[in-house]
Amino acid sequence: MRAASAARRAARIRQLAVRMYALIVPAAVPFVLLGTVMGLSWWEDHVLPPAKEPAEAPEAPFTPEAPNPTRNSPVTPAR
Repeated sequence: MRAASAARRAARIRQLAVRMYALIVPAAVPFVLLGTVMGLSWWEDHVLPPAKEPAEAPEAPFTPEAPNPTRNSPVTPAR
């Protein structure tokens, strides 16, 4: 009888442990995400090489023309 009582107690402890972890995991998610972001920030500052700035900004290959207000206008009368 004593062994059956111990088995029931062990099963009950396992059920409570599962419930406990089921509550801890969602509560820990924001802290895990915060730690991930902080770790990536540290990685960017200390491990990755610094970004090189371009020597000179490239110019646009063409200059767009001014828009024609009558072209493709929904209020333009049909011809």
